[in-house]
Amino acid sequence: MSGPALLSCLVLKLGPLALALSLQTATTPAPAKTVAEARALAFEGHYKEALTGFRQALAFDPDDALINYYVGITLLKMEEPRTARLYFRRSIDLKADFPEPYLWLGRVEDQLSEFESAQLVVRHGLTKFPRHEELLSLRDFLKESDSKVP
Repeated sequence: MSGPALLSCLVLKLGPLALALSLQTATTPAPAKTVAEARALAFEGHYKEALTGFRQALAFDPDDALINYYVGITLLKMEEPRTARLYFRRSIDLKADFPEPYLWLGRVEDQLSEFESAQLVVRHGLTKFPRHEELLSLRDFLKESDSKVP
C-alpha cells in the first residue's frame, strides 16, 4: 500500500489528528514560494511584511546564505544597519557564492565607522570575486577615505 491509499488508511486509524496534520502539511507554504512572495513584497516597498516572509523561510532553512542576505537587505531598507550586518555576516559564514553580502557588509561597516572591518570584508570578498566592479569601487573608496584620515 502506498500513496493516497496509505494516507487514507492512516487517517482512518489515527483519526482527526492525522487528518489535521496532513492538512497542515498540505497548506504549509514551501520555502521557495515564501521567498518569492517576500521578494515581491520587498520590491513593492512592503519591508515589514517581506521581513516576516524571509524569516519564515529562514525557519525552514536557517543555513541558506541567500535568505540570510535577503533578511540583511530588508533590514537595511528598514534602517536597521546594525542588525542587517549580522545577517550579511551569516550569509558570508555560510559560504555565499555571490558577492553582494561582502559588498553590503562592507558598506554597512563603513557607514557605522568600522573602517578596518569594512576594508577586511571587501578584501575577503575580492579574493572570491576579484573582478566584481562594485567591490573594486568600494575598495578604492575605502582606501581613499583611509588616506584622508589624519
